[in-house]
Amino acid sequence: MLSIYSCNKNMFEKHRRSNYFTSTYGKDFSQFATIALIVVGLFSTSYFWNRDLEFVRNATIIFVDPTFANFMNESYFNFNGDGFGGQDLSILLFLFALIVYLITLMPKNEERYILTRIRSGFIIASSIVLFVFNRVLATFFARVNPEEALYNPDLYTSMLKFGKYSITDAIFNGCFTSGFTTLATLMITLAFISLTSPNKLKIVLNFIIFSSWGIIMGITRVISGENYPTDVLWGYISGVLLIIWIYFKILHVPDQESGKFEIYAKYGELRWGISFIFHGICVGTVLIGIKFAVLNFEWYHPILIIMAIFFAILINNNLNTLLYGPIIYDETEKTVE
Repeated sequence: MLSIYSCNKNMFEKHRRSNYFTSTYGKDFSQFATIALIVVGLFSTSYFWNRDLEFVRNATIIFVDPTFANFMNESYFNFNGDGFGGQDLSILLFLFALIVYLITLMPKNEERYILTRIRSGFIIASSIVLFVFNRVLATFFARVNPEEALYNPDLYTSMLKFGKYSITDAIFNGCFTSGFTTLATLMITLAFISLTSPNKLKIVLNFIIFSSWGIIMGITRVISGENYPTDVLWGYISGVLLIIWIYFKILHVPDQESGKFEIYAKYGELRWGISFIFHGICVGTVLIGIKFAVLNFEWYHPILIIMAIFFAILINNNLNTLLYGPIIYDETEKTVE
């Protein structure tokens, strides 16, 4: 009989939290949010398709003193060392969650802070996925940012067309999708954490407040000439959809909070996130290899693609094992129908 590792429900007895919202509306909410965001994205993309460079040019002229926009685009952690800025909130949230997560996994704290571990692990996994996904797309499309395209219009490419950055430049400077906007959506994880609250008004307010941070970040990126409207639009949409995916489908946070599911491996969320980095590198290598094989074929491209696919499959199997445990054949374990 096919079976997998199942959680020890007694471990959660004193810490479980019923999540009325997700148990009642979770599936409908995730489906509605996904459809709504994609529809908005497609409609907006059709409008901005060949207008986004002109839109950025007008925005930078209208906002001649974008002080707040400059603040939002600064960070202690970028290569320029600008100083504290809006991007640092997401980075600090990740670092705080990482510290809390490690503390909760100390032997004396494991059973005492189960919910804290679940939620901090959710933030950590979301942070890593957002960053990796964004950099893979930015490297693949290699779109030149509007600040450079305004000086040299020949560098401009519309969305989904391959830009003129080299691979190295694309990794660090590729603007589709907007890295700042994608990472800013990490704040929405705090709203998801509040879903166990019985206060519906609190839940709604949290989603409005924390969702608005990514929107503000996207607007300031356009005003400062760092991104096109389509960059920030799909950066925001992809960020929200990835967080929904991790919350409901990967980490099963509502089921963890209610005691119905437990991560198989210790440090599972962190180890999963680290493995996801390498998985993302492999997937990105496949995509970029196919891109260059089509545009400018070299003999080593197929070899690179095949090797990357092989390692991606191996890592993917490890990702599943870290969360759900190895598949075993034992009738004494919980069966999967």
